Amino acid sequence: MRTVQYLLFILFICAATTYGQNYPVNVFGIQFKPVIPGSLIDDKTQSRVRGGVIYSIEKLIGYSAGMIARREISSKFSVETGINFVRRNYRLELAGEDFLVSDKFRIVSYEIPLSALVYIKLFDNVYMNNSLGVSMEWYPSDVKTSDTNYIHLSRRKYWVLPGVVANVGIDIRTRKKGKFYVGATYKRPFLDFYTTIIDYSKLPENVMFNLVGGFLTADIRYFFPVEKNADIIRDYD
Repeated sequence: MRTVQYLLFILFICAATTYGQNYPVNVFGIQFKPVIPGSLIDDKTQSRVRGGVIYSIEKLIGYSAGMIARREISSKFSVETGINFVRRNYRLELAGEDFLVSDKFRIVSYEIPLSALVYIKLFDNVYMNNSLGVSMEWYPSDVKTSDTNYIHLSRRKYWVLPGVVANVGIDIRTRKKGKFYVGATYKRPFLDFYTTIIDYSKLPENVMFNLVGGFLTADIRYFFPVEKNADIIRDYD
């Protein structure tokens, strides 16, 4: 809740600084964001030992893709939203003295973020931006996999879950070809988003993991050119 209050305050300040300018301007784009695998931040590899069997879950590379709508309030401030499809990939393993079982599963979701952006001019037509915001993410289903030795169930804890999203990146602005962007985004739901349960057929008890759902992405974005007088309205110098 405190994050939302900070975001609204930033938006108010942005709006107050634009009086008398030829803004706002609407910009639309597309993006693709590979999810960086490994244990850099959240959803680190987890392991449990039961009855001599090692259970583990590891986050793999995934991706997020979608559309962006940006409201450029001034040359230095923007508000951004959109809709994204998110696919998180995981690998689970069961390892014993004489066997190894490995399987993969995925968790898909749909995300609507809202962020406030601040720009810092680096060179001609090149700007660095920093953003902070919130997002609502919808999880459409549970996930289940199995074979002759085990049953795996990843059960969503919530249908919809808010989270915090932060971003840093570089805008390369052109007059006629739109804008190109590279950067990185960190997403973290406010609460754990799934519970994973693994039931091995030869043991009487199952093993449970809580999945955080946070991830770090490398971002590639393209924003379409805007109206014909965009080179007059927008600051390129």
